[in-house]
Amino acid sequence: NLHHQIERTISVLVFGGVLEKFPRLKIVSAENDVGWMAYFMYRLDTVQHRLGAVGGLQLPMRASEYIKRQVYATFIADPVFVDSLHRYGPDNIMWSSDYPHTAATFPRSQEIVAKRFGQLPEEQRQKIVHDTAARVYGLD
Repeated sequence: NLHHQIERTISVLVFGGVLEKFPRLKIVSAENDVGWMAYFMYRLDTVQHRLGAVGGLQLPMRASEYIKRQVYATFIADPVFVDSLHRYGPDNIMWSSDYPHTAATFPRSQEIVAKRFGQLPEEQRQKIVHDTAARVYGLD
């Protein structure tokens, strides 16, 4: 997938005031990975800082704060997702097995999770593989 398409969509939602007007709205970026998200948040904040009101709308929060509050992203095998943890946080990142599609990690999902997330603290791993999705989709 080309990330600029989802970036444009999220930008419109943020700078168009949709996320400000509907603070309980949840947006999930699926099958776009997560490695781009940290840089994207930085760019949105930079644009907002330089231009002030974007599209004539002055938002009370930084663009990245709306994203942290309301935008979630999934990934299957993004090798740089860990880089986004610092800025984006594990509360917004969800691992996806992509089952039953051909890109799925099944039947090796547990092995892959252990290999890719082994360096992360257990609390972060739990959020990424379970807790965040359960919260976002109301599964608990």
